[in-house]
Amino acid sequence: MQISTSHCTKLAELARAIERKIRVVVAIVRSDAMSAYPGERLALFIDGPQLYRAQAARGVQIDFRRFLDHWRDRGRLVHARFYAPNDPEWRPLRDWLSYNGFIVCPDPGAGALAHAAARTDMAVQLAADALDLGAHVDHIILVSGNAQFCALAHELKARGNRVSVLSTLHGLAADKLRRSADHFLDLADLPSSIVLQPKTPSPADKTEASDAIEAAPLAQEKCRGAE
Repeated sequence: MQISTSHCTKLAELARAIERKIRVVVAIVRSDAMSAYPGERLALFIDGPQLYRAQAARGVQIDFRRFLDHWRDRGRLVHARFYAPNDPEWRPLRDWLSYNGFIVCPDPGAGALAHAAARTDMAVQLAADALDLGAHVDHIILVSGNAQFCALAHELKARGNRVSVLSTLHGLAADKLRRSADHFLDLADLPSSIVLQPKTPSPADKTEASDAIEAAPLAQEKCRGAE
């Protein structure tokens, strides 16, 4: 029995459609793996330089407003802390985040530090804040792939917290940190409404939120120096 060319074409299109649906289902399942339990208290601790390295590796940008809403929909979001250098290049994003539901650290009054010192200072402050605030939440989402937070993840789990790590497998998420956490989520597994493909918006599309997203490329060079 011979199959016509048109039938082959239809079968190929059907196969592609099935593959797309499977990818959507897999993304949903992966995302749900980090869903909070009913009534669970959540806290976000975002390592700004690491997040921007992850975005650069994936070639995407985060819509921070929708990112915050994503976690609010999954539990009782108690804290959302963003750690970034106190440098002029980060100021547009830091300002936008501070007015839109995030606590930005280090405090602007802390003064400018050398890149290496600033990176160490941020890591220490993030860990100290997580340990201090962990007593008031159930689930901590650590947005970083840095192996230096392995000890933090182990300590938080020992104190009874659930710990999830959000980063990317594109050479940034340390294997030790992934194994230290209860769950791991790749940026690619977040909804497409949050993880955006960079584009140049028209003047009519310009919003306060898009201005904050556009600040990301400016900060990427700084995050490389802040390692």
